[in-house]
Amino acid sequence: MLNEGEWNGEQVISRQWARRIASVVTPLEEMNPSTRREGYFGYGYMWWIFDGPRVSGPFEGAYTGRGAVGQWISVFPAIDLVIAHKTRSAYGRSTSWRSWQRLVELLLEAHGVEMGGPPPWQPVPAAGRDQRVSRDRYRGSRMIRRTLSPGLTVTRLVVNRLPARISIRI
Repeated sequence: MLNEGEWNGEQVISRQWARRIASVVTPLEEMNPSTRREGYFGYGYMWWIFDGPRVSGPFEGAYTGRGAVGQWISVFPAIDLVIAHKTRSAYGRSTSWRSWQRLVELLLEAHGVEMGGPPPWQPVPAAGRDQRVSRDRYRGSRMIRRTLSPGLTVTRLVVNRLPARISIRI
């Protein structure tokens, strides 16, 4: 998806179809229920598309898919990055939106990505009000990076002594 359907020099799916499925079909301002309009995602063909005025920097043109038991794949074309988050059902837990958001923040920071502003999920604090800070599930975690080949780095995030494998292509 990152290379519009091309892999290793071969066009696996048509560029036109790759562009189409990763484009907005339902824009943020038309999302339902209406509470979704306060977010930062529109919807494409089975992809959540970063959309709306809070989307900037590495999130421009980005999209993500969420699967069962906390499986995620997020594509950031602006910075040539894919994050794949795989879990095991044997752990008996899932990965929440908030945990995914924090994971993305940590990985972008670890790889020196310039944000150009806050991530789109960062709430805009109301004037005169303190922001509520949520518990950081990934505090004390460690990341191990291994370059497998030119252009492919795998980062492993170890959380609470349970490994979560995250693949990053940069």
